[in-house]
Amino acid sequence: MSTLLFAVKHNGYAQLGPPPADDRDKFEARAKHVGYLKGFSHILFSPDGTMFAVRGADIYCGPPPSDPKEDWLEVKAKCVGKADWNQFRLLFFHPDGMLYAITKEEKLFKGPPPDDIHVSWLSSVATKLGNGRWDFLRVFFDPQGMMYAVTKDGQLLKRRPPSNADDDWLKSRKVIGLCAWGPLTYFMGISKDGNLWCVSDYGGEIYCAPPPKNVNVNWIGEAQGCGRAYQQYEILAFTEDKSTS
Repeated sequence: MSTLLFAVKHNGYAQLGPPPADDRDKFEARAKHVGYLKGFSHILFSPDGTMFAVRGADIYCGPPPSDPKEDWLEVKAKCVGKADWNQFRLLFFHPDGMLYAITKEEKLFKGPPPDDIHVSWLSSVATKLGNGRWDFLRVFFDPQGMMYAVTKDGQLLKRRPPSNADDDWLKSRKVIGLCAWGPLTYFMGISKDGNLWCVSDYGGEIYCAPPPKNVNVNWIGEAQGCGRAYQQYEILAFTEDKSTS
């Protein structure tokens, strides 16, 4: 299965296509226009390709849009949660299909993705994990389930996700990047092939390379530059091309 990049501009214009191969590969020009998704704060994909999208305090799921003439909410989406979903700052999936969420109060939770509007995911389904504050700029998983996080002072960390509410994730994490990662957090994600992708906050430059193994790696110096102006997209997310599976 090949990786696809799902991108939504600030006006809701949504595109889908393979991520750029280099700085000559113009994603905006070649990616398919698949719909309009205005007003969503989070869009993410489960490992099976289902799209989850938060609008206001509600969360919806369904197949990703494919026709710009269709209203995704009316044609393909189903509301699977109400009232709680504006409380989350970060939402991301583990490769095993579990949904992880960090609240605006900097607490980490995980649970199966929501499927019932009458059940509060936060209070009735999710389990709290890890002690301390989860005030990281970005948190995400690689395909093997390793958790990565960028601290407020720009360090890149990794460790297996916490197993319970008393697990001190920071105490035994490994530092693999020092101080320079903060400006690369406009978007961060690891594609199916194991490459780390980052978009810079300022010029919107997008970079790709394997994640650093330790602090001695000059990741930005070794990374492939794959274009610029990706800050024109309000939301970026990876999914997989299920048609090739």
